[in-house]
Amino acid sequence: MMGRGIAQKVAQIAPESGILRRKVSFTERRVTMKGRRIVAVFLMVAMVMAGLYVTPVEKVRAETAQIDNFVCSLLSDGTISVDSYYGSEEEIVVPAELGGYKVSQVGSGEWQGDCFGSYELKTIIISPGIKYISNNAFNSNFTSLERVVIPDSIVSIGFKAFAYNDKLNDIVIPDSVERIENDTFSGCESLSNITLPKTLNSIGNNAFLNCKSLRQITLGNTLSSIGDKAFYNTALSEITIPSDIEYIGDYAIGYHDGTFGEEVKTNDFIIRGISESVTEEYALENGFAFDAKPRAKEVEFSPEVGMYRESQTVSLTCATPNATIFYSIPDSDGTNHWVEYTEPIEINETTKLYAYATAEGYAASKICGGVFEIDYLAPDKIIGVGEKITIKVGKKLRVVAAEDSSIVKVKKKGKKIVIIGKAPGTTVVLAYDKRDWELGAWIVKVE
Repeated sequence: MMGRGIAQKVAQIAPESGILRRKVSFTERRVTMKGRRIVAVFLMVAMVMAGLYVTPVEKVRAETAQIDNFVCSLLSDGTISVDSYYGSEEEIVVPAELGGYKVSQVGSGEWQGDCFGSYELKTIIISPGIKYISNNAFNSNFTSLERVVIPDSIVSIGFKAFAYNDKLNDIVIPDSVERIENDTFSGCESLSNITLPKTLNSIGNNAFLNCKSLRQITLGNTLSSIGDKAFYNTALSEITIPSDIEYIGDYAIGYHDGTFGEEVKTNDFIIRGISESVTEEYALENGFAFDAKPRAKEVEFSPEVGMYRESQTVSLTCATPNATIFYSIPDSDGTNHWVEYTEPIEINETTKLYAYATAEGYAASKICGGVFEIDYLAPDKIIGVGEKITIKVGKKLRVVAAEDSSIVKVKKKGKKIVIIGKAPGTTVVLAYDKRDWELGAWIVKVE
């Protein structure tokens, strides 16, 4: 009866809660479960009631309850997290909505012990729309989990999120994820096939530690750092490191445990990368064979990156023989989506455009590009205060004038216009011949 009393008190705190209205709180249900879980639940609910329970994730847990076989937390933004599952299905779908609430997160952020640890559960499908997989979300020593389907709405995966799932063998991380955190897949001894994001920026310490079935990995060209022991004790025998890598941690690649747990180099391990790089330095310092590759030439843009007063059709080329070019027009948050270049790109508004090239036998080129600024009122001429420019018009002038004479001073000189900057601002300079035909109009900006 003790568990029922606590559940009733939680219900009194939030009698209108849609979560609590669907079913009784998970505290009441778990009175019948294993004794080791009951004590933890009582402590958690007591902390919630006292207003002291805060998880280490981005949002604050306000209320906790059960919907169907899921234990959920109400978050401060009005969405909920799905913290755990206690059913008996082999495959489950974590829905995008439960009890009238939007699900934004999987996992509470704390290690609670086998949160998704049903012995029958083999596949978890996360619904599109869910954004976060929290720290320790699927961290478990006892699960039968073999497969997790992650939608491209996921933008963050926390540390130890999949750690110690020793039957997990295949996973695809979408391009919306830019970091693999510390220990994310540590101890996943059956993991043999993983697809990493093309836009991945960093791999944390111990990220794939003891993934003993991992025999190959493809690293994207945007990767900048690999943490300590990131690929320690794997089945890798070779690896190709991207051209722009900036940091490789201690024992990150090419090492495994010795007889007494000491760090031992993997025999005949091969590291591939560009010469005179962090990659070559790591290989030489650790005594690994290094296969140096020349770098593909940078992609050339025609027209070049810059400011234009009309739409542009941009062609991309690379001087490296048989090169394949990839380009990206990043999202507003800077996320790149690399697409193979096959035809000129139409730019009708201000747009960021980046590209790189790859070719057989070459390391990827540097990523280059920038902003094509399309401003239909962009200045034709930019000068400083006190500066003078001359424009040749080819015909003898009768009249030259500025719409705002406080910004520039203009005068005619035969077939030339002389413009002198007076004050910061933008104005239009007009020129006419002796028959009052307009010879031109120039937008002039004074900085």
